[in-house]
Amino acid sequence: METNREKYLTGLAYDCYMDDSNDRNSHYLARELMYKGRYQSAIREFIRHIGMDKRHTEKSQSMIYIGDCLRYIGRANEALGWYTRALDIEPNRREPLIALAKHYMDNENFNLAKVYAL
Repeated sequence: METNREKYLTGLAYDCYMDDSNDRNSHYLARELMYKGRYQSAIREFIRHIGMDKRHTEKSQSMIYIGDCLRYIGRANEALGWYTRALDIEPNRREPLIALAKHYMDNENFNLAKVYAL
């Protein structure tokens, strides 16, 4: 069943305002902004989250989400750099590899897509 997440976004924004050093809430706020289609705001918050330099896994995921936001607003070439950075930070996670494979599939570079997918 779908839940109403309107208050969740408001609550996260309030929490981040009250404690701007909470990296987890920052990541969640940015993700909620992305889900709402507020890509520029999400990118700014993801960048702020990355700057906190705390949890490498969430930092890597924020980079992937930035790449996704850039793809949504038609700046796919810039997304590639974020996906690559995410892989550099967490080379053992599969999510950056999947993001890179999708990127290359969308750009019809099937050889590189296959390399990253494998």
